Amino acid sequence: MTDTCCDICGDLLNDKCVIKLKCNHSFHYECVMKSFQCEKKKMNSCPLCRQTHGLLPVVNGLTKVTRGIHYIDYKNIPELNNTPCCTILKSGKRKGEPCNAKCMLGMSVCKRHHLSTLKQVNKPNTSKQNSKKVKVKVNKLGDDLEQVQVEQLLEVTAPKINVSSI
Repeated sequence: MTDTCCDICGDLLNDKCVIKLKCNHSFHYECVMKSFQCEKKKMNSCPLCRQTHGLLPVVNGLTKVTRGIHYIDYKNIPELNNTPCCTILKSGKRKGEPCNAKCMLGMSVCKRHHLSTLKQVNKPNTSKQNSKKVKVKVNKLGDDLEQVQVEQLLEVTAPKINVSSI
């Protein structure tokens, strides 16, 4: 796997919230949290090198905090702070108003707006590409078939000229 992929799920790291553990391995927050839940050990450890890590921070979009992953004892339960997506809508009935949808885990925007920002970042510069395009006439299959039929018809109906007699 490359550095841009999560070693647990294999998806790109920029698709979701990323957490870097003490051992400098980076994973999706959700993947590490599920890994810690499956282990159920006293100390959480890195899925790659098994170095102990400790507790995960509480992030936006988290539905509940889990004992052993986000806190140890009931005296110090961290508070959930779920702020909704505050991106201003650009179209529709609610144009100009904040989105207010549930944010993605560990992010300040909802899935819709996160995906639209990824598309804008990955979108190539089309104005330069359009100016360099050269128009090439492409014959469709029907055009090619018609041309072959015309040539065959001409071969059958056209009188044959004997070149040696001329």
